[in-house]
Order: sequence, then C-alpha cells, then structure tokens
Amino acid sequence: MPSLPVENGVLLGSDGWLFLFDGSNEVGNLFSKQDTITQEEIQKWQTILRTRQETLSRGGAIYLHFCVPDKLSIYREQVPMEVFMLPKTPAETVFGNLPNDDLKSVVVDLAPAMRDKIWLGTM
Repeated sequence: MPSLPVENGVLLGSDGWLFLFDGSNEVGNLFSKQDTITQEEIQKWQTILRTRQETLSRGGAIYLHFCVPDKLSIYREQVPMEVFMLPKTPAETVFGNLPNDDLKSVVVDLAPAMRDKIWLGTM
C-alpha cells in the first residue's frame, strides 16, 4: 500500500488543498475505514438526540441538530486518489438510518446543500 501524503496530521490534496486527517478524532479513519463508527456509537447518538428532543419539547422548544461538515465531506474531489474514501460521510453513517421520523426531523445535515452550492458555483 502506498504511503499517504500526510504530514503532521494534514493530508495534502490536489492543487495544494490541505485536509485535517489525523489527530485526536482520527478524522481520516472516520472517512476511510469501514466500521470505525460502531453500532454502539450510533445507538449513543440516537439516545442523545432523543433525550435532547424530549427534554426541550417538554419546555415547548423545538430541537434541531445541525451537522456542520468538514472539508473532507464537501471537497472529496480534492482528496488524492490513493486515499480510499467510504461512500458515506461520518454524519451520513451516524444519522442516515435513524429509526423514526421524529428523530429524522431533528437532524439537519448541511453537507448536501453545501455540495450543491459548490457545483453551482455559488459558494
């Protein structure tokens, strides 16, 4: 396997693009290695969302969880070819298969809209 162009935790992409890749959150693994995000972690997120939603709705508030994407989620075409990228982003893995509409309506993934803006040249 070829070595990746990573130095000091930063992945060198196409045309001089730089991406956070290592570090305490192991970002590169979240995007490139299957099963980095476990079913247990997904369940924990579902519990967190449900608890927040229920707590806030009792007080009459609406809860929304915004997923703010990082560069690896948006500018995948700038990632070097030798870096295997999973088809789903971490947010899509965690929040893409929520069990019911109540939880699905809580999560707002900003990545699709940001990708559309880039392709349209408006961002």
